[in-house]
Amino acid sequence: MPGTIAAWYEEYGGDVHRVGKPYCGMMSCLGLSDVDLKNTWMVGDSIYTDLGFASSAGIKGVWCWGDGIHADDIREGKMGIEYGNGVVVEGFKDIEFNDRD
Repeated sequence: MPGTIAAWYEEYGGDVHRVGKPYCGMMSCLGLSDVDLKNTWMVGDSIYTDLGFASSAGIKGVWCWGDGIHADDIREGKMGIEYGNGVVVEGFKDIEFNDRD
């Protein structure tokens, strides 16, 4: 369901700005802001769009495969769960946020 991560993050006090992702303006927003890219993550269920964006933007990615569009292919062995530029978790519930530096 769209917005699942955003709603969950808000419950934990996070500040959320909703846009569809990957949104073409996201890359320019990253470049124009004072956001520290080493503390910026793209979280999504698509290795092609969400994590492709993370790789292009030079940020880390979190691939939540178990709840996403690739889940059936992975469970049926049609696709592996390796992802070299970030973190792989089965579901959104497996993501932990720690205090920032």
